[in-house]
Amino acid sequence: MVRCRILDTFSFRLYGASLEPRIKWLPSELVKIPPWANSTVRSLRSDFRLFVRWLLILGFSVWFGGFTFYGAVVLTVLHDQLDQLTAGSITRDVTFLMNLIGLVSIGLIWLDLAIEAPKRKSKFTFGLLALLSFISIIQIGLLWGHSYLAHWIDERGLRGFYRVHTIYLNTSTVQWGACILLMLALVYHWTKIDQIRQNQPSDQAPA
Repeated sequence: MVRCRILDTFSFRLYGASLEPRIKWLPSELVKIPPWANSTVRSLRSDFRLFVRWLLILGFSVWFGGFTFYGAVVLTVLHDQLDQLTAGSITRDVTFLMNLIGLVSIGLIWLDLAIEAPKRKSKFTFGLLALLSFISIIQIGLLWGHSYLAHWIDERGLRGFYRVHTIYLNTSTVQWGACILLMLALVYHWTKIDQIRQNQPSDQAPA
């Protein structure tokens, strides 16, 4: 008598030891997956994971490094060489683009964590997610604040502007410090995930 598998219809377990078909009421002989298919799925998943990680590092470097260099070097030169309104206009355009790059970079970090998520969440994982959530909320607030400040300049000029602008700068500085912690936490997270993957047998390691 042919043994049947009572499993979910037409679904596959892609994360785990192998590519195991879950097809309801079909003989196991008809749903066998060739050995090369499991290896191919693991290879594709690994390549996608590394590609996302590469995009994340690239985007984060442009965003974090760009803001750091612009605030530490370029901004000082602009205000030394140009009047306040001209320098401020240039800064407004640059920071808007940098904030958009930051939003994309944060999205890539969320995607990376979704791919690399361990089956058992540790306190460190929850802390990493909380830190990323904090940075994400600040980034959304900075995008809104940037638009608000731009509207203020267009409607009211510099009258009372710097008081509100100081709040924006302080919030951005808090995020900058949180991003340093996030970079260190991501490196530690990747190291632990890669160690777990290397220590597991090839037929049991997560793809």
